Amino acid sequence: MIEALLGPLQRWLMHVGVLLIVGVVAWTGIVRPAAIAVLQTDDVGPQTPKAFQELSRGVARIGKATAILLIPVWVLSFVVQILGFRDPFVPLIEDVSFLLRETFWGKVWVVQGILLLLLSLNSGKLVHRSALGWMALVILVIALPVTLALSSHAMSETGIHRIIAVIADASHILAVGAWMGSLTLILVVGSRLGDRESLLAAQLRAFSPVALTAVPVLILMGGTLSFYHLSAIQDLWSTPYGRVLLWKLLLAGTVLIMGLINWRFGLPTLESSTGRRTVRRRAAWEVATAGIVLAFTAVLTGIPTP
Repeated sequence: MIEALLGPLQRWLMHVGVLLIVGVVAWTGIVRPAAIAVLQTDDVGPQTPKAFQELSRGVARIGKATAILLIPVWVLSFVVQILGFRDPFVPLIEDVSFLLRETFWGKVWVVQGILLLLLSLNSGKLVHRSALGWMALVILVIALPVTLALSSHAMSETGIHRIIAVIADASHILAVGAWMGSLTLILVVGSRLGDRESLLAAQLRAFSPVALTAVPVLILMGGTLSFYHLSAIQDLWSTPYGRVLLWKLLLAGTVLIMGLINWRFGLPTLESSTGRRTVRRRAAWEVATAGIVLAFTAVLTGIPTP
């Protein structure tokens, strides 16, 4: 019973944290420079880079805090695994040793912990990072979703299909993180902008191409995973895995529609304070609904595929 509750909670927290960390990198490497370019084109003023340095420090702190908070979530994943694996007739230390030394899951878990530790030590230095340091950080962030994929249903495939499924799973997570993670950060840092609403509008405009690129990728990768994890279309309504997946797809479709509405009707209104408030409110609902989608994902990863 404890495992049934802790497992989905741990997976939800891990996915939320990983998506936010991906969003930190997407915001820093893509949204921020594009937003600065938008403001300079609009001739807003010479203080633009300095203002974004303030925002960058805030985003870097969020990234560092998220990486640190994910460490106990990472530990919890081992607790959940032990609860499900535990043999009451052998000492606990034997089960722990077997998981760590003899299972592929244990090796991936150790690597995941090392990545989180490195990210917690380095993600707070995003503002004045060298090109080499930035590249190292990007590699660490890309590797983190790969560890999630290596512990997912993708590993149930064999041969080349396993490689394709793992790549699809990791790419799906990266795309969602670039989309929802960076949008979440725009909303969070945007709440502290005060009267500098032009910065918020510039970020939202710079974010639009990110979303338009990420959404097709996540749809394609999600479709690839569904192809592998479902044996027939009837599985969507005839199996526990399929029914949870169907609810997830319906909610994910709702998020996509929200994003489409905000892109089509919200961006043209960013020049007015009323339009910015409306766009921000819609985006908040978009992020909140995506959080529910992640809850279904957390449940789904604990259910055997058909």
